[in-house]
Amino acid sequence: MALLNKLLCNKKGLRIASINVNGVNKENKQFRILQSLKQLKSDIFVMVDTRLETKDALGSKFVEVREGVFCDPVHTLIQDKHNPEIYNPGIGRGILITARNGSGIDLSNAISSNDGNKLMVDVCTREGNTFKLVALYGPTEDDPAFFVSVIDQMINYDGKIIVIGDFNVKLDPNLDIKPYKQGRPESKQAAFLNARINEGIIVEPFRCFHPTEKIYSYRHFNQKNIPEDDKAESRIDICIISPETLHCVKNVQYCDVHDSLDHSGIFVDLEICLLYTSPSPR
Repeated sequence: MALLNKLLCNKKGLRIASINVNGVNKENKQFRILQSLKQLKSDIFVMVDTRLETKDALGSKFVEVREGVFCDPVHTLIQDKHNPEIYNPGIGRGILITARNGSGIDLSNAISSNDGNKLMVDVCTREGNTFKLVALYGPTEDDPAFFVSVIDQMINYDGKIIVIGDFNVKLDPNLDIKPYKQGRPESKQAAFLNARINEGIIVEPFRCFHPTEKIYSYRHFNQKNIPEDDKAESRIDICIISPETLHCVKNVQYCDVHDSLDHSGIFVDLEICLLYTSPSPR
């Protein structure tokens, strides 16, 4: 409750919320999640792992927000579960991006990956500020290739860019995994991303604001009745940005969105007026 109150009181500018929803084919679940995100004063909603089979799967209650830009999972990955040659539950998860009704935010030029695990859109605010938003669901296997392509896109994009979603990566084995285990090896994906962070190619803004804080964004449902100190949790829902975007970020926080979800939401607050400007020289 303390985290919720802090999030409600500390909104600064434009707020992007991202949450792994573990499927939203049920209309009541869509409504509950969207109502919670509105309560948390979010302006842009990113839903990862939607598992929507068609656009029509968005029920009538979804009119609580404006129609969003989204990408579906590949249909065969959802419908042909009994054919292992064309069904892999670890591939096409589906991503949806939409904006709060009345926010004046325009989403355009949507480009989705063929597997349904990455969606890029251009965001334009009511004030005319623009940036690129990339939402993703990272691979569950420890292969950096997916993130190599993401970082290449960030490097080649001439402008402010924000990448957010369920990375399925624990960047720091000492801070981002519970319970702590001494000598836990760094994954290949984490090693690749950390190298790009150390080189100054990308920035993880949460660690800029909270360099030593232990916050976790995922815990399996089977952990619900386990004592708090014994729960297995990790921080795998992440935001990375281009260095020139950092001065626009005012805070990055985590908060539970709904008790039906096993992921917390990640909330990124941007100073709208600073989206116009370049960072001051140091």
